Amino acid sequence: MQIEPQFEGHARQVLLATIGAEPIWAKQITVVDTDVDIYDMDDVQWAILTRSRPDKDTIVIPETPCFYRDEAKDHWGRMLVDATRPRGREAEFERRRLRMAGDMRLSDWIDGA
Repeated sequence: MQIEPQFEGHARQVLLATIGAEPIWAKQITVVDTDVDIYDMDDVQWAILTRSRPDKDTIVIPETPCFYRDEAKDHWGRMLVDATRPRGREAEFERRRLRMAGDMRLSDWIDGA
């Protein structure tokens, strides 16, 4: 999910509200900022790697059914990840772009490319 956090703990509230609203299919939920493309899993993974601390920003809820017809409980448990910029430090976590990255062509540097 993509949000623009309004206060400390907003992403956690959204994560918890989501598993309450969708009790069956929401096994893993990640909340990101508005500068992350939620339709691009590489971009979502980038947000997780650069904006979250696994020990602080991940909530694991064990023994919670995700699929009601799972008698073996192979698909139980939930994982919630807050991959939003830390509140009060947003500027430190702004996305950096390489200068002139869009202007370069591989064929200018490698023959046959």
